[in-house]
Amino acid sequence: MVQNGFYNFLNWFDERAWYPLGRIVGGTVYPGLMLTSGTIHYILDAFNMPLHIRDICVFLAPIFSGLTAVTTFFLTRELWTTGAGLLAASFIAIAPGYISRSVAGSYDNEGIAIFALMLTFFLWVINGGATCSTKYHVSHIQYTFFSLAQSEQVWKSWLVEKALENRSGSRLGEFPSMMELSDCPMWM
Repeated sequence: MVQNGFYNFLNWFDERAWYPLGRIVGGTVYPGLMLTSGTIHYILDAFNMPLHIRDICVFLAPIFSGLTAVTTFFLTRELWTTGAGLLAASFIAIAPGYISRSVAGSYDNEGIAIFALMLTFFLWVINGGATCSTKYHVSHIQYTFFSLAQSEQVWKSWLVEKALENRSGSRLGEFPSMMELSDCPMWM
């Protein structure tokens, strides 16, 4: 993607994958991982810090796992106390399942998707239900990033969003009706 551009990435056909049929890579992957790597590469190039895209891909998961611990701290501190935030951050930092998905060289969506999930929840919590603030728009941009990184988890976060938006006319925490579930944004 860095060498050939985003359009060619979307139309990239890999004849060796899923042999003998081949695979349209751009249409069958979650593009958030590749977009994140490419964006970091372009930003570093803009600041005249050339770094090979391979190095960015190798260290992407450990960097984002550290950011996940920080985001978990802020989320838990917002919901409870600073001590609970430190405890939650230390628990996610030593969780074996998360460590196995965030080692150097592990280039998979979970490396950034768990960070994106935690950041999305944190932004929703600090948004507090406002619908026309900057925090509201930032939280939805983050939700889009999360969707690109891990689309199979979108419906869970969408349920949380609907529960938070459901403050008017019903109890907080009430889940959406089946009619509202029918327009779940699974296309993201």
